Amino acid sequence: MRLPSLQLILNRTGSVARHYPFAFLAAWTAAFAAVWSIEIDAGWFGTPHRLLLSGLLGIPWTMAAETWGRFRFGAGNPARFYPGAVVSVLVVLACWTMDPIQTQFHRWALWLVAGLLAAAWLPVNFLKDDRRFWRYNEALFTHLLLTALYSGALFLGLVAALASMSALFDIPIKDIRYAQLWVVLATGFATTFFLGGVPARDDLEKTSDYPLAIKVFARYILLPVVILYSVILYAYMGKILLEWDLPRGWVSWLVIGYSIAGILSFLLAHPLLDDPEERWVGTVGKRLFQALIPLTVLMLVAIWVRIDAYGITENRYLVLATAVWLMVVIAGMIRYRNRNIRLIPGSLMVVALAISVGPWGLASVSERSQSARWEASMAELGLTPPLQAGALADLDDPLRYHLEDVSRYLVTTHGQATLRSWMGDSLAAAVAVHPPERSYRVLETLQRHWGLDRPGMNRLNHVIGLNPAAPAGIPVAGYATLRTLSLNRTDPDHAFPEGEAWSTIRYDFEANTFHVSGPAIEFELDMTDWLRTIKAGEPADAYRLAFPGGEVLVGSVLFRAGEDSTGVESWDLHLLTGTAPATTRADP
Repeated sequence: MRLPSLQLILNRTGSVARHYPFAFLAAWTAAFAAVWSIEIDAGWFGTPHRLLLSGLLGIPWTMAAETWGRFRFGAGNPARFYPGAVVSVLVVLACWTMDPIQTQFHRWALWLVAGLLAAAWLPVNFLKDDRRFWRYNEALFTHLLLTALYSGALFLGLVAALASMSALFDIPIKDIRYAQLWVVLATGFATTFFLGGVPARDDLEKTSDYPLAIKVFARYILLPVVILYSVILYAYMGKILLEWDLPRGWVSWLVIGYSIAGILSFLLAHPLLDDPEERWVGTVGKRLFQALIPLTVLMLVAIWVRIDAYGITENRYLVLATAVWLMVVIAGMIRYRNRNIRLIPGSLMVVALAISVGPWGLASVSERSQSARWEASMAELGLTPPLQAGALADLDDPLRYHLEDVSRYLVTTHGQATLRSWMGDSLAAAVAVHPPERSYRVLETLQRHWGLDRPGMNRLNHVIGLNPAAPAGIPVAGYATLRTLSLNRTDPDHAFPEGEAWSTIRYDFEANTFHVSGPAIEFELDMTDWLRTIKAGEPADAYRLAFPGGEVLVGSVLFRAGEDSTGVESWDLHLLTGTAPATTRADP
């Protein structure tokens, strides 16, 4: 067997780039962005991150659009490029206008799922032929498995080569190089290889035998697993009826797993359903959707019990939407007698897009549901915004845990703005210094300030936000570097890169003292009097602290319990280092 020549590899890569220019560009953009993100350890929603999201989302959507253009207009018609260009612009706009909060990842994930379904459904749906639709997706499926095999083998081979070079020739190779190699192969190489195997429209007209590998997989592995799975779920349903007990919430995910496996086996075995030599396969496939009816009802009951008790979240919304979609698909497949398999991916794509946006979407509905639970609890307690320090400290444990869970969900999933009206100005300033990816710090501040921390933890009774970022911004003129960091009792120090004037900054939480050290610096600053002054009146200029070779701007300080206590739980700081400006700075 001859290995492919370099010229052959370049020719095939060029062919992919000519036929799928936008998908090719998306794949290598994702590879570049992933390598960049790993190299600089980029934070969420910075330029590398948004490039990565755009590239990954663009791969399936541009492939779907460009394949549709080829099938619809012909491989030689320039009009085939228009759909890919339009989709590329929409993908970039979507990813670069996303708000940096967790719920946006749910939306992006739905778009990605919809894109994968579009790649399987959009190019051939207009042909309105189940045979060609199945042949197209069979080619994609088998080539996807081959792509995974080649990419994995290439990765292992290159890793072994790099490790050997490092061991034999003492060449230092950073650990991140292996991660970067993986993302390049998993995005750029794998996509390019996969696109080279997308069938042309004329290939769908050819007749061929049912692939033996898929036949073995569907007949002897997937279908038996589906049968076993159905026996287990039906036995559980019988247990519920005998004991007359409501189903457990997690059974919904079991039914979803069963549905995925069952529908996948149905699609893979679809050409065998009418084969007289595969009677048992046909029997199982034709009865699948009838078997799903009671299990889907079970899933609806289980998820409704959870929603009634705990409200709607993104996960529960997805389960509910999946159950409704299953009912529609079941009705459609029974109506068409297991024909029109195009209905399955097409309808799921529409559902994924529909629930990703708008006031009916999973993010908006979930936020309204959990905000309503918070508001109802506050009304029952007779509390109005803003909440004072320790306002929720004396609650019974079940109610405290309930409010703790709701606040955790709202802050970490939808951002601190969801509870903004319940914060005072000082507390709002204290949490405003935290970027979205550090929502856990916002949550910690809010819960401890309001008294929602777990029993046995040291509660804070005073949070002061000095927030130098508002309203005029942080003055940085004359300094070389600006850093934002937090020091707390778990992580009380921060190390600087070599070559800078400061080596470390550390806060002694017992002595209330900052320690700054460097090649030519050893400096201590006692904060006790400063902390008393801040608690007494918060003077406007007090957030600026003078240090040799720089300044520390205090964003917020969290105090421990005790009205007269100067014990601190944590600091949020902005560090300005480098050449200091020739101006007067306020000492503590």
